[in-house]
Parts: sequence; C-alpha cells; structure tokens
Amino acid sequence: MTPKSSIQSGIDSLYFLSFVKVSNFPLIFLLGVFSKYFQSGSFIPFKMISDGGTLILQEEGPRSKEIIKVFIPAGFKNGSICNDIQPYDSNISESGLSSFWHLLAITDKPSYCNAVTIRKDQLDIIRDKKDLLHKAMGILLKGSESDICSLKWLRNLSGNVTLEDGSEVSVKPTEELLSESCQDNFETFDTEEDITDDILGNIGYFYHAFDQATVFSGHMHAVAMDYKTKCFDLL
Repeated sequence: MTPKSSIQSGIDSLYFLSFVKVSNFPLIFLLGVFSKYFQSGSFIPFKMISDGGTLILQEEGPRSKEIIKVFIPAGFKNGSICNDIQPYDSNISESGLSSFWHLLAITDKPSYCNAVTIRKDQLDIIRDKKDLLHKAMGILLKGSESDICSLKWLRNLSGNVTLEDGSEVSVKPTEELLSESCQDNFETFDTEEDITDDILGNIGYFYHAFDQATVFSGHMHAVAMDYKTKCFDLL
C-alpha cells in the first residue's frame, strides 16, 4: 500500500536511498525509513537552535551555489525534549529520530524532488549536501553540554517528558533505545571518551525515492550509523 504524502498526513515517505561513496559517484541502495519532518505542506520554521529552532548551519554549496540548510528533524509537539525535536524513543513515536544523531539537509529554494530522476547537472547539489551534512554533524557532536543534541548534552540528558495522554516518560538515553545491531556501542557512549571521530567515520546518507519524494527541496538525511535507534528498525 502506498502511504499518503507528507502534505496529506504529516508523515514523510517510507522509502529512502542510501548513498555510499564508490569512486566519485554514489552507489544507491533502497532502504525503508519512516519519518515525520514536514506537516501540512509547510516546512518547519528554520530558527537556529539558540533561538528555539533546530537549524545547525546555512551555507552556499561551493559547487552548486545553492543555499543549503541543515537541521535536526523536528515538528514533534507532544513529548519533544525541547525545540520540538523528534524523540529518540520509538515508544514515544515510531517515526522519531533514526539515530542519536540525525540531520536533514534541504535547498533554500525548490531544486529537485526525486533522487531517482535527478539530472547530471544537479549532482553537485547532492555532493554539497553530503559535505555540509558531514560538517554540521561535526558541529553538532562537538558542542558543549548546553548545546542541544551534542555528544556532551546527550550524555547528560535526564528528566521526563509529558505525552499527550498525560503520562510521563524518561528521556535519559539507554541501551534499549538503540537498534539491536548498535546496542554494544552504548557502553562506549556511556563514558567520557571522545568518540566524535568514530561517529563521523560512519555516517549514512539517505534520500526519499520514487513516488515517495514529496518535497521539492530534495531533502537528504544523514544518520550516525553506529547509534541507530529502534525507530530505524521499525520502518
């Protein structure tokens, strides 16, 4: 069954493409991913994290000359830790963040929608997005204890959130939040060791594909693959 578009339901597509670098061009694999980033046909407001948003950076791509915005997926109201970011916990939302560190890149203006039919002259947009996603991931990880979603911030995260039904759920990161294939990595996460380089060395890049591509800014995702959550598995 083909799911509704994000404009209709607030739920983005079930299908993404994973880009793995082979020579100078990506090799494409189809993956199942289920995420909620855009609602009612409107983009989430692009405020910097310090201003209550989730925007990490906004820069001109050196190849494409397109303005590219990179931000943490947001738009979650009931049970968000802060700034309406998507939850890490699949028990709160199965369409939450696919990793402890999950970013999204779009162009400032409509560029292309479907990665399957992208033209050769648009490949530089993909290359720029990939580079800026990686740069933003580094900025995010290396932030201070007060910087939302940084490594230090996440390690110190505690407390509860109140869900729509009035129940409270802990937001403290636990091994159980991670995909089974990543749970062995939690022991390293739960230390003071600097694992930034290890995380940055294994980032997956994803695209909506085929008739599931619903946003004309070519939204591309970056996920820290060693810390995938169960949200990634449930798709």
